[in-house]
Amino acid sequence: MLNAEQVKGIFERLATIGVTYAVAKGYIPADQATPLVVLIVALASAGWGFYVNTHGSLTTAVQNVGGNK
Repeated sequence: MLNAEQVKGIFERLATIGVTYAVAKGYIPADQATPLVVLIVALASAGWGFYVNTHGSLTTAVQNVGGNK
C-alpha cells in the first residue's frame, strides 16, 4: 500500500508532465503552468484526504489497532 507521500509524489509528477505537455502544445500559457500544477496537486491532496478519512476507512483502522484483524 502506498503512503500519502508516495501518492502525492505520483500526482505531482503526473500533473507536471501533463501541464508541461499542454504548455508545449500551446494549450495553456507558460505563466499559468506553476499555478495549475499547484491547483491539481491541492485538489488531489484534498481528494486523497477525504478518501482515507471516510467512515469505513477509519472504522477499519480502529479495528486494526493492536493487530486485531
